[in-house]
Amino acid sequence: MKNSCENKLREILTYFLENKMDLSNPFLMGGTSGLLLLLSNCHKHFYFNDDELIHEILNDTWMNPFLETNKTFCTGISGFYWILVNLNERGLVDDASLSVINYKDLEIKSLEFIRMGNYDFLHGCIGIAYSLLFMWSRGLYKDIHPYTQAVLEEIRIQMDNESGMLHDYDFASNKTKPNKVNIGLAHGIPSVLKYSLDCYKNGVCPNLSKLISEKIIEYLMEHSNVNKNASYYGYSIDKDEISVGSRLAWCYGDLTIAYVLYQASIVLNRSEVCEYAMEIFSHCIARREMDNTGVFDASFCHGSAGIAHIYNKMWHQTGDDRFKQASEYWLQETLNYSHFEDGIIGYKKFDPEMNGGIYVNDTSLLEGTIGIALVLFSYISNDFDWDYCMLLN
Repeated sequence: MKNSCENKLREILTYFLENKMDLSNPFLMGGTSGLLLLLSNCHKHFYFNDDELIHEILNDTWMNPFLETNKTFCTGISGFYWILVNLNERGLVDDASLSVINYKDLEIKSLEFIRMGNYDFLHGCIGIAYSLLFMWSRGLYKDIHPYTQAVLEEIRIQMDNESGMLHDYDFASNKTKPNKVNIGLAHGIPSVLKYSLDCYKNGVCPNLSKLISEKIIEYLMEHSNVNKNASYYGYSIDKDEISVGSRLAWCYGDLTIAYVLYQASIVLNRSEVCEYAMEIFSHCIARREMDNTGVFDASFCHGSAGIAHIYNKMWHQTGDDRFKQASEYWLQETLNYSHFEDGIIGYKKFDPEMNGGIYVNDTSLLEGTIGIALVLFSYISNDFDWDYCMLLN
């Protein structure tokens, strides 16, 4: 398996060396910042050692006029700043380059987001807050406590409602949906739980971060599906609708809910939460058919690569061979998806929104070839440092 994964990784790297990536998108999850993450990680393990190309892509990304039009982690400057710090840690940019990071702008925008009810990881407050926590842990952002207190206090206030939980945020209307709670990692309360846990673990506002963590844990444990045959959770909890099953994926569903609950059990020393998380994982491991996984491609976000990566991490954390076997099953599926003659090293993502569902080329971290390559890289190297940006550290 490792030889096959390494060969595919080298094919993907060769593609990016020989084909210049579209420079119109400078962002982390969809553009050249994501490519910098891949190349810098492979550089660390000598799969790739072209410093000049990394600096060329960095310069093109840095000079892109669209970079500062947004502050979000997915499609904004905070994701690029996170990459910049990573490149600095690898000796690929100097300390002086980090002076461009405008912490105050990030604080202001993320607080604006959370006061609107937009706590979204990819497109709202939590992604920015998470990047600032990372920079603080590296000794770069000094005055994190008042800012974090303000974020967490706003979250606590918004939880004080009839449902006892943060409401889903609707980007179309820029308003919250009072009857609905989003429970996907990419856009919902598991990301708030992960952020709160990391604050607590790092001694940042420990009382408030623990309080919020425990409220979300209890909410999730009390609101699983009555019928768990398909899945323990749907995509959201809505008092006006009956919950349905969800896909097996990073973005939504049981897999990352179980993963964050497992982390919570370790951080907060909650054995009953650990048992519950493992119960969900056991159910996930048994799901392999397309009709009960919803897997149509190899992408990280909602495809086989993201699933393989989470199981691989759980194997390294627990030593449980069930996770190893599940990881290698989904890695093989990831290799099998590389079969399109006009794909990028054979890969295409499935886009359900276009013409009733078609396969299209995508190079991105979130849904394309870069994310697949990073999963292969971690499997080969046992290096998971990069996945902080996916809330999996």
